[in-house]
Amino acid sequence: MAEISSVVDWFGPYRSLKDARTVARQDFGGGLYAAIGWSKIEGRSPNQYRGRPTLQYIGIAENLGGRLTETHHKIGLRGNIEIASIWLGEVASYGVPGRRRKKIEPHLDIVEWATAFFLRTQYNEMKRTPPRCSCFVLNRWWSTDYETSIDRPVSRWADVIEYNIYTGSANLCWFGRNGRVKSIDNAMAYGRAAINQEMKSKSLLPASITDDELV
Repeated sequence: MAEISSVVDWFGPYRSLKDARTVARQDFGGGLYAAIGWSKIEGRSPNQYRGRPTLQYIGIAENLGGRLTETHHKIGLRGNIEIASIWLGEVASYGVPGRRRKKIEPHLDIVEWATAFFLRTQYNEMKRTPPRCSCFVLNRWWSTDYETSIDRPVSRWADVIEYNIYTGSANLCWFGRNGRVKSIDNAMAYGRAAINQEMKSKSLLPASITDDELV
């Protein structure tokens, strides 16, 4: 399969599942959604969660408004994530931000897969192997007015994810004043390391992968 290249526009932050669902029903059809927050720790109050909020989960849906409900297995009321914000995403058309045509994009599954795998989102447990094809993902973030460009919501969310399935290598790039590049020589080994870390963490407190551990 040829390389899949995608420019993804993310809109937010929406401070609750209800707010994100309302906007999704009005302005979106199919697309991506991402949850930023903390991993819930049984028996602890929200102010006892460890560290700053981070990217916990990314998903896709043919109907975002119908997917973002309190019964969602990861981000709903009985899910594993204490939500700080929800972001709604879609593959850009002609590089112009704004409201989109309401249909699912064929590239969405690769964007979800690459993001979950290389950024090691904690609750995308089924995405611990590299994507099935080479890909290039460019992320852009916009305010809820759909027009104002803003900074990435959490530091670990890379501007660019680039993966070459033939060499097994990848690059994560962060733009800006403190820009940096993280090079991954062996994506399979990178995935195994994430699995080993998860297994180790299960014997401790269920904490998120931190920015320092990713970078």
